[in-house]
Amino acid sequence: MFINVQFMEKRILAHAQKIRSNLFDDHYTLYQDGSVLHEYGKNIQGFDFTEHLSIRDLSPEVKVRLYDAAKEEDKEEVKKVLIMWVI
Repeated sequence: MFINVQFMEKRILAHAQKIRSNLFDDHYTLYQDGSVLHEYGKNIQGFDFTEHLSIRDLSPEVKVRLYDAAKEEDKEEVKKVLIMWVI
């Protein structure tokens, strides 16, 4: 028996970028499956650190940033993903 497994690329729903004080990069990428990639660093030249988070790990401020950063046509789905993983 053969199983055909296709790997699908995760769909990005929102990408929020922010430069914190002292030019620190602070980026969050929300994927359709509810996973979040957090990339941050010591300068605007690149990222020093990367971590994978869940919605539960995000502060309310970051959730708002992700929602605000989403394309208009994705906002409803972003809201559902953010709420779904809080419950």
